[in-house]
Amino acid sequence: MRRTITAIALAALALTLGVVVPAAPAFAAVTYTVLNTGDTGQDSLRDAIDQANNNPGPDEIHFDISGGGAQVINLVTDLPPITDPVKIKGYTQPGAAQAVVGTPASLRIVINASNVAYGLDLQTNDSVIAGLVVRSAAGVATGGCYNDGICVTGNNNVISSNYVGVGYLGLEPFGNDGDGIQIEGNENIVGGTDPEDRNVIAANNHDGIDIDGAMNVVQGNLIGTDATGTACLGNVEAGISIYGNGNQVGGTVTGAGNVISCNGSGVLAEGDNNTVESNRIGTDATGFADLGNVVAGVWIRGDDNRVGGTADVQSNVISGNSTGVTVLGSATTLVQGNLIGTDKSGMATFAAGGDTGIAVDQDSTDSVISGNVIAGMNGDGIDLEGSAGTVQSNKIGTDKNGAVALGNDVGMRISGDDNLIGGAADLGNVISGNVFDGIVVDSLAAGNDIHGNLIGSKAGGLNPLGNGRYGLWMRSGGNALGGHADGEGNVIAANGSDGIYLDSDDNTVEGNLIGVKANGTAPLGNAGSGVRINGDTNRVGGVDPGAGNVIGDNGAYGVDLYTGSDNQIVANAIGTDASGVETLGNAGSGVRVLYATTNVIGSTDLNVTPNTIAFNGRDGVTVNSAGGTSANAIVRNVIVDNNGLGLDLNPNGVTANDAMDADSGANDLQNYPVVSSASTVGATTTVTWSLNSLASSTFRLEFFAVNACDGSGHGQGRTFLDQQLVTTDAAGNANGATPTAVTAGVGQHVVMTATHVSVVGPPLVLDGTSEFSACVLVI
Repeated sequence: MRRTITAIALAALALTLGVVVPAAPAFAAVTYTVLNTGDTGQDSLRDAIDQANNNPGPDEIHFDISGGGAQVINLVTDLPPITDPVKIKGYTQPGAAQAVVGTPASLRIVINASNVAYGLDLQTNDSVIAGLVVRSAAGVATGGCYNDGICVTGNNNVISSNYVGVGYLGLEPFGNDGDGIQIEGNENIVGGTDPEDRNVIAANNHDGIDIDGAMNVVQGNLIGTDATGTACLGNVEAGISIYGNGNQVGGTVTGAGNVISCNGSGVLAEGDNNTVESNRIGTDATGFADLGNVVAGVWIRGDDNRVGGTADVQSNVISGNSTGVTVLGSATTLVQGNLIGTDKSGMATFAAGGDTGIAVDQDSTDSVISGNVIAGMNGDGIDLEGSAGTVQSNKIGTDKNGAVALGNDVGMRISGDDNLIGGAADLGNVISGNVFDGIVVDSLAAGNDIHGNLIGSKAGGLNPLGNGRYGLWMRSGGNALGGHADGEGNVIAANGSDGIYLDSDDNTVEGNLIGVKANGTAPLGNAGSGVRINGDTNRVGGVDPGAGNVIGDNGAYGVDLYTGSDNQIVANAIGTDASGVETLGNAGSGVRVLYATTNVIGSTDLNVTPNTIAFNGRDGVTVNSAGGTSANAIVRNVIVDNNGLGLDLNPNGVTANDAMDADSGANDLQNYPVVSSASTVGATTTVTWSLNSLASSTFRLEFFAVNACDGSGHGQGRTFLDQQLVTTDAAGNANGATPTAVTAGVGQHVVMTATHVSVVGPPLVLDGTSEFSACVLVI
């Protein structure tokens, strides 16, 4: 064994020069040089480890084995554990070369552990293992280091520049039966930020790296690929499994990111407070080719873990995997700023795609998903089953600029409770360009708030980038879409079917721009209806300032009350902007009622903003006769300048009154009042009217002023003048001369409606409303 005793050599030199030096330490650092490939005997690796263990303090092991080419040390029995600090430098062997940018390392010292339990067992601290090929561990194991390439139970060690599980060129698989590297100690470093620090860890039959300790750092490695970073060798289980806390995979310094691809899963984190940042997980080293991991890119089963970060340098590329990030039974997981499903540029996806971008299971809480690009999935961009999560500032179904469609099948699927999707102050998501729906809220999900998002438009909300079907499909009740506070409303536009499909009960839709650009005044319609309702007790609009929606330019109806009961449509601008000035008509009626009963369009409360229903291609409100549609109240709305009737029952044009309202049909074909005269004297307008309908019944009469009659001679209702409750006699008649609270101008026209009151109350319970009456000139 060639030995170099550093302290003795220095002392001799000092005496020669006549220099007085301090006494040498009791145990000086020694360099041991391995001169042969023998399993045992003098100058073997076993001999060097034994001597280094017996010499307290830091030593080094170098190699100078003659013969050229790779030198294979075929182990017959387990090497002794390393129990004293040492630096093993395999690249000191002649012909070895460390990696440089663009060129893999060429290593020459091969530890073949095929007949033993492990390659190296590092049980001490402050040591370095570098420049070795450690492969094929497969023998009978009796201890904790079970068929692993390198085991580390000590602290503050560095494992760098090695090929673990591959051949000496880093191109062929020679996997260890266990993990490539197992770490039970703390504050160890695997790899480094310089090219020469890079480990290639692949083809192992369990994990590439298994971390049970804390505060360890894994940087700059190729885990699952060959030494070129472009071809798959894989690790059977995870590239990296983390069971300890506070570990770091990757980092923000140049060169700190790992390539973690071709494995069963990329990173499995079951500990807490671990960080995964700046890696390429599922791609090759360039970030532009798809290599994938079989299951998940990142799998989280602990608490307070972070994947990515808020700074660009923290972003992971997580693509080509079945699922990008899976979160199971975890709390406060952060998934931030990653490119999931795209290449490194964030501008293109891979052909194969994946199943799900981010999946959060029902046992996870308080997850934060923000600032990611999630695109190209064959299933859901985000599948959110967890509760109390936050999803903000993501591009879901687009490129990183929110300008080009890179669709997922569905942008986001929500089946958990009490999640916040978007938010005010520019925290909304762009959810556009997806093949089917932008958002699906699945059955049993409740308490979710969906605020401030662009659903179907490009970033900025001014140009179309629609989802292929619904902007939002609400299949569960008790959720809020938009809100009345500034910035809480969504832009839901340019989608291939309905903007919103409420296929459930008890939801609220407030403050949104539906079929309208983000400026609120220009058209950007959905191909179907703005809002379609197939449920009960939903509310579209609201009584608070800012709660009304703008619903315009849609290809079917503004609001389609398809089925359901006790829904309320209130304070919306339907076919126009919030000011009621801009022409944003929907192609069909402003509101259609088909198989629905006991719904209210408008409000009797004088303090609540009325619906403005204007400029639509057909009627203001159509109540169809299908299925015996009845008891729908249309009260105190501004209905004006629609191409059809203001309010049409059946629909077949104006429906003539009949004696005592004996007929049946939409809203029971409620008779409308007959206006005989209207006059304004000073500030008082008096309307003389009569009504024939059900005997001994109560009706709410409403009075409106309109500038002109429509072609039928009947009117629409521009200005609400007043209301009056009246009761018919036994013959079904009521009449009167009513001074209205609001004055109609001379030259305007007056029209009326009648709504049957089933319960006088309070509260007042309204049934079906009639069509508008024929209009009468105010004199």
